[in-house]
Amino acid sequence: MKAEESVPAAFHQAIVLLFGAIFQTMLHCSGKMIPQIVKQLKPHVTDDHYTLISNCQGKTTADYNDDTDTGCYAAFYATTRLYLQRL
Repeated sequence: MKAEESVPAAFHQAIVLLFGAIFQTMLHCSGKMIPQIVKQLKPHVTDDHYTLISNCQGKTTADYNDDTDTGCYAAFYATTRLYLQRL
């Protein structure tokens, strides 16, 4: 995930990994399913982390063609690593 250069692709991978870690199941999906998956994650993450996920999702979809802003991605990556380490 850290080697991924495309912010939208990295966000997609992080959401799939987080879903897999929380629900203990593999998930293969297209990018258009990510908003529904994010909604499924809401009860399983803290409010602060859900806000971070939602903000990153909004930024990812709004700036799909601009992969240069990685600030949101860096924060989300760190949060995802923490969740995966705890699970």
